[in-house]
Amino acid sequence: MSNSTMIDVLMSITVVQMFLVLILIAKPLWEEVYKIIRRIFGRG
Repeated sequence: MSNSTMIDVLMSITVVQMFLVLILIAKPLWEEVYKIIRRIFGRG
């Protein structure tokens, strides 16, 4: 019983960490993608 709750807690923590890491990685990445898209479509 306690073992399953421990796993649930660990899972929720890893999901939150993954989400935070994804945000930290994706934010500058999306800024670069946005610049490239603006550069491509900005000419027209």
